[in-house]
Amino acid sequence: MIKLIVSDLDGTLLTKFKSITKENQEALIEAQKQGCILALATGRGYDSTKQFVPLLKMDQYNGYMIMNNGQRLIDLKNDRTTVNGYITVEDAKKVLAFAQKHEIQLVMDGDKGFAFYSPKNLRIYRDIYRFLIKILPHFRPILGRIHIFSLFGFLKSQEVKIINEASDIVDNYDKIGLAHTKISLDKSMDELLEVFGNEFEVMRVSENWVDISPKGLTKLVGIRQIMEIHNIKDDEVLTMGDSDNDVTMISAFPHGVAMGNANERIKALAKYSTKTNSENGVAHAVKRFILNK
Repeated sequence: MIKLIVSDLDGTLLTKFKSITKENQEALIEAQKQGCILALATGRGYDSTKQFVPLLKMDQYNGYMIMNNGQRLIDLKNDRTTVNGYITVEDAKKVLAFAQKHEIQLVMDGDKGFAFYSPKNLRIYRDIYRFLIKILPHFRPILGRIHIFSLFGFLKSQEVKIINEASDIVDNYDKIGLAHTKISLDKSMDELLEVFGNEFEVMRVSENWVDISPKGLTKLVGIRQIMEIHNIKDDEVLTMGDSDNDVTMISAFPHGVAMGNANERIKALAKYSTKTNSENGVAHAVKRFILNK
């Protein structure tokens, strides 16, 4: 019997317009009513994850948020946060040097908000972003549909620090993102893995985005912490995902489910598959394994 449901957000629970369909919403709420624990496991930070909690009624049940690819776990019922690690100032400077060399957008997410490094060819978008988060926070659902803004994690309200050189980095960070066009990231991926593969978790989460997390920190870390708290076994966990930052949680459990739109690596590792994120794939999996519909 499934006791813990773990769902990725982007490309899994969310549509391409970053919303949760009624069918997905109803299936997850019904599963929680039947006693399942729901955890959202994502590369996102606090603000952009917490917005989905009320919609799924996770604060009424025993829900969890696994954020920044396992870097942080929040127990919603008890309002308890567990921090599993940080990217240090020195490590952040190393990634900045790589971003400068390859002219890639760098976004660092930390307790004090976002920090950006933007190459000259992307600074116009950075400046537009800074303008919009100050005066147009209520237009997020519309602006989130514009492709270029999705590169920068458009949020309601965040402090933004501009990074121009290494000396500007003075804080530890939860996670680092590298963003650019598919062609630009394709050109730099081999070197990125060669340089940092042994120091960080390097995950290509979309054509336009690479997540960099502290070594050893993946979504699986947060899942194992929840399992220990509630004495949950491997065969009582249902995980659903679509991209490289879902590899560990999909491959670790007997009920690892790949979305229909998942990349080929995830599909090869998953024990099961479901429909795409635009076809209510999460609801279909929940109905199959929990609701028996």
